[in-house]
Amino acid sequence: MPRLDASSLQIPHPNLLPLACAVWTQRFQTEYRSIQVMTRFLEELVGAGDPLDVLPSAAEAIRDEIRHAALAAQVVEMLGGETPDLPDPVREPLAAEYVALPMVQRALITAISVAINETISLALIADLQRRCTNPPLQTMLSATLADEDGHGDLGWVYVAASLQRFDEDSHPFWRAVAQNAYQPHRDHAARVLEPLAVERRTLEEWPEPDLAMLGLISAEREAVLFERTWRQALLPKLQELGLQ
Repeated sequence: MPRLDASSLQIPHPNLLPLACAVWTQRFQTEYRSIQVMTRFLEELVGAGDPLDVLPSAAEAIRDEIRHAALAAQVVEMLGGETPDLPDPVREPLAAEYVALPMVQRALITAISVAINETISLALIADLQRRCTNPPLQTMLSATLADEDGHGDLGWVYVAASLQRFDEDSHPFWRAVAQNAYQPHRDHAARVLEPLAVERRTLEEWPEPDLAMLGLISAEREAVLFERTWRQALLPKLQELGLQ
């Protein structure tokens, strides 16, 4: 597992450290959940009888998420925080209705969620990686960015192929699955942007160099970034696949 070089860490303002520790702790817990999601996805691919050439990419994604979680934990400790706790509950809760579905349906549900969430995550990490000049955090963000790009591709390629298994009568169900994945992000961005004047809904209005130094982003910049990602990447892909 790679180690970050804490000796080159730069702290723009000490009063940002509590926020940075809290955000990176949350990211560690999110990455830990991603380990569980990708592990479940691999099990679902096997259970669905998918071709063997699909499995190595899914297995590699599990290893990537383990690495991301370990790096996020290192960042918390490097910033002076406690070793982050695992998510609570540790075992990811799954709805009984979902568990009861055939593996072929479960695999596609997971793939749709992974593709959408990784596309959003990729945009956020790419934005931070471009603006963060703090050497150890830049290293962490660059490593994560390289991995996440492949995860999104895995999800979308699988979704496109797996949708062919199902007839047109099932399309409303799959559109609902997609909406369930993206709508919370859209609702949150709308709430953040609603009080802002239109001219302030640009990335240029929220440069945030001190936040970027610690791998942080304001709710406003994140909402603007999501809206751009929705228009330029997510919506066209969903429309292409008949999921919107």
